[in-house]
Amino acid sequence: QMSNRPSDEVWVTSTLINLSGVDQSGLDMRVAYSRDTNWGMFSGQVSATYLNEYIEKVLPSEPPQDLAGTFDGDALFPEWRAFMQLGWDYEGFTVGLNATFIPSVDDTGLGAPYYKVDSYQAYDFRVGYDFSQLNENNGLRVTLGINNFTDEDPVLIPSESNQSADISNYDPIGRFYYVEASYKF
Repeated sequence: QMSNRPSDEVWVTSTLINLSGVDQSGLDMRVAYSRDTNWGMFSGQVSATYLNEYIEKVLPSEPPQDLAGTFDGDALFPEWRAFMQLGWDYEGFTVGLNATFIPSVDDTGLGAPYYKVDSYQAYDFRVGYDFSQLNENNGLRVTLGINNFTDEDPVLIPSESNQSADISNYDPIGRFYYVEASYKF
């Protein structure tokens, strides 16, 4: 701070000091395979994330916490999660199945005793046809689908303050039907 005081009285105020921190380690994996056969192209892939640790230190006076496998009142930190896709393409027809899986976690947001949050799985299905297979001048493609066709509700998380569910990780809409049409010319 500069002022009209004598020149030997100069103060420097630095308010931007890191008082907290996060250290994390984990692994992201993806395995994909496709095979062209007489019955069309079959494909599949699995993407997964493994969270070994998520160490958070909020204040210098508090001990660090490992949040892996928890919901801490603000965010979800599952130890792992997976997403799978299966597909089949044949002469303009496409069929696909997607699956999402999040294992159970501990809700630590309200303090001990912990609440065990259930695991979550949801499935999406789609079928489509590319009409350019009938006539190469036709660029119409139509897809019908159902997201979350098992109508899985988001899991209950008591310490989540807005909806009692983490809607950024769990599907809040439920079963959802859709039709998609696109045309290329």
